[in-house]
Amino acid sequence: MFQQDGAPCHMAKITRTWFQDHNILLLKYTFSNPDLSSIKTLGHNMKKQLRKNPACTVSELRATLQNIWDNISPEECASLVDTIPSRIKAVIANKGDVTQY
Repeated sequence: MFQQDGAPCHMAKITRTWFQDHNILLLKYTFSNPDLSSIKTLGHNMKKQLRKNPACTVSELRATLQNIWDNISPEECASLVDTIPSRIKAVIANKGDVTQY
């Protein structure tokens, strides 16, 4: 199962065909509801870590962000993926309005 945004490369016929040919379910992306995007939670977590180690230069910022990214564990990613069914249920229950996510 994959969730993609509406980027042109994600919407290209060759991309859609590849997913169909490999029997991979694509979740429709809802542009109006960021609560369904677990990547935003990951970004929020990265920002929190960045605030703990503020950079003074662009090169320090790049190095710090790279370090944060490199230290994201597979368990953290799996945990975020595991929240997707709950996120979907919460969005449906709130009829598309804001959820706790």
